[in-house]
Amino acid sequence: MKFLFVVGVFLLATVAVGATNSYENVIQKEWDLFKAQYGKSYKTPEEEYYRMRIYMDNKLEIVEHNLKFLEGKVSYEMGENQFSDMTSDEVNDLYNGYNKINRMNAKPGEIPALPEMDGVPFVAKNEDVPDYVNWVEAGAVTPIRDQGACGSCYAFASLATLESRLMIYNKTELQLSVQNVLDCSGEFGNFGCDGGLARNVYEYVMDNEGVNNETDYPYEVREGKCRFSSKKFTAKIKDYVSVSYFDEDALKAAVATGPVSVSMDASSPAFKKYKGGVYTDDKCSSMKLNHAVVAVGYGTDPDTKQDYWLVRNSWGTAWGERGYFKIARNADNMCGLATRPVFPTL
Repeated sequence: MKFLFVVGVFLLATVAVGATNSYENVIQKEWDLFKAQYGKSYKTPEEEYYRMRIYMDNKLEIVEHNLKFLEGKVSYEMGENQFSDMTSDEVNDLYNGYNKINRMNAKPGEIPALPEMDGVPFVAKNEDVPDYVNWVEAGAVTPIRDQGACGSCYAFASLATLESRLMIYNKTELQLSVQNVLDCSGEFGNFGCDGGLARNVYEYVMDNEGVNNETDYPYEVREGKCRFSSKKFTAKIKDYVSVSYFDEDALKAAVATGPVSVSMDASSPAFKKYKGGVYTDDKCSSMKLNHAVVAVGYGTDPDTKQDYWLVRNSWGTAWGERGYFKIARNADNMCGLATRPVFPTL
């Protein structure tokens, strides 16, 4: 009902004769509420006006899309969030750090080189894979975190996967230090806030014989000097497992054993506005991967019968379904989720 009210306000404000002032008041009120909710401030009036225009453009796209959602023409809903005053390109540049260096070095029109996963090949031990898995419901995930304006998604995804597997197999609940990875894994091919790979994180943790926890080495949203301490708590891994490339059945079997670090093409403006439902995007690529996330479950929507992956993001709880999203499964590897899956072994 709240959504319908907002739609009604926008439609009335735009068509009512002589309602210019009312329309401007509605815009200003919406804008002020947005700034207050997300703690937004701007250096100059000119910058605020620019951001307000972007916000209103995004708001209009959300309203138009959600009308289609209410009519059953699309399978997911959009909503405003912390990105609503930013362009899609800005979000891509600041937040999507997976494989960033290869993407920057690729020629125009060229598909960036994808990493080879040199870990142990995944072998499904149980042929009877369940139809539904949800590690969030099982209590095997740590709280959603927010990476902020830093391309550290690869570190959040790889460590969240490790955290969950520690909970499942070692009955240990903790948050590991993303900052430790940002500061210390450069020689393994990562670039701090300029991106990296989950594989490189696991190779660092193996070689370093552990990673500190968040309490001892808190997140700073920037790369700094390495301060790892072997005298403090460390979480260790034996190796990492590479799941068959592009194989959604193999990924399903892997997720049945625990969360898996995956990557995707998150470059679409629509993805930044995702609020709920099963995300689909005919234009996203299964090869141009730019964002690391964690597959934490799968299932089938009871209403639409659409198979989906349940995925953990690192954009805070204000985004998506309290930090999670569903994306179409068995749909030609939608957005590349099954292209380069990997998880650690304990």
